[in-house]
Amino acid sequence: MRDLPAVPISSALVQVIHLTWDKSARGGPGAQRRSAVPWALEVQDGHLRAARGHLQVEVLRWGKGNDFSEPLESRHERVPLADGYRFGCVTVSPNPEGLAVRFRWSFYCGGAPDRRFLDVGGNGDLQVRAGEWMRISSNGRFSDQDTSFWWYEQTTVNVAAFTGEPSGRVFIESEPVRDLRLLEDLW
Repeated sequence: MRDLPAVPISSALVQVIHLTWDKSARGGPGAQRRSAVPWALEVQDGHLRAARGHLQVEVLRWGKGNDFSEPLESRHERVPLADGYRFGCVTVSPNPEGLAVRFRWSFYCGGAPDRRFLDVGGNGDLQVRAGEWMRISSNGRFSDQDTSFWWYEQTTVNVAAFTGEPSGRVFIESEPVRDLRLLEDLW
């Protein structure tokens, strides 16, 4: 079977859904509300204007401050496609096939437990071609060295590549070509 030639992408969409909680939302009703946060949401049309040559990035931060009922913070960035983007352990960068997506674990961005063996990418980055999207989800337990306060984080990064204008509904109207859930039991 012959490989099809690469189709250059003109824009991309990155959606980050980041949750933070402490032990009060580790179980019971807090955990139920936290688990109800969607893995993907529609991106507002206003965030997709002048997309050509850019990564349209939407970062949604959720937390127990409002019982995970809606994002505590919502931020939109327009990043030149050539510059790529990084959030936590996930890096998105352009390449001849479309987009290269890499997960590189460290204590700083991934927390405990140690999961170096979960690194995805490296010399074999995951590819997102035009018209495709993928998801990487990871979680971790963190502590402040000064106060010994513990907290937990879960990050989901949805990445889509387009040859034309991006669709804000791509993450809710279709299935990802890859759905990597690098989730550990946290104690």
